[in-house]
Amino acid sequence: MLIDPEDPDAAVPLFRRLITDAAWRAGLEADMAARFSPRDWPEVATTIIAACMGMAMDAAEASEPERPRLPAGLRFVPGPILGAHARAPALHPVAHPLRLMLAEGWRPPAVNGCQMAGAEAWLHLDAMAPGVLHVALAAGRAVRVTAHDQSVEIAADGHAMLRLPLAAGPHSIRLLASMDGMPAGTLPWVRLVSVELRGG
Repeated sequence: MLIDPEDPDAAVPLFRRLITDAAWRAGLEADMAARFSPRDWPEVATTIIAACMGMAMDAAEASEPERPRLPAGLRFVPGPILGAHARAPALHPVAHPLRLMLAEGWRPPAVNGCQMAGAEAWLHLDAMAPGVLHVALAAGRAVRVTAHDQSVEIAADGHAMLRLPLAAGPHSIRLLASMDGMPAGTLPWVRLVSVELRGG
């Protein structure tokens, strides 16, 4: 017999019957005696640990990065939140949630874009339609930037456009910057200038 703890009104008739109907109560006791199988403490501990591990897995899945929705045709240009050069649409992540796509591997946005903090950075977004993601990049040194199976070469103090075909839906895109002879820990000086999802 199951009782909904959120519905005391439904439980009252069951309690009343348990108190007043001896034959029904005896049948429940016999059923419980036939089906109940006691568990020892190691089995209880194993069950609790498995439940906790399941909760940890659920929490890990729930901590996936936020993917802001990117509509087709909107050109996102990162900019500083504060200061004389703050761009109006970039005043706050809530006001411009697309800032959340730069959640991993980026320095704070500046006047001339958002610089990669190392050789790897991520774009997290939810494409609202299928299309081609145009990622405008600039670099202070000659560098190659790769994402998915696409790559572009950027000349020193140059610009390039990385074009990534995307299906509609959530995406986590890893940008990897590399230079010939680049030692570990060297900044590639790559800046994200803009992101735009174009149809087709």
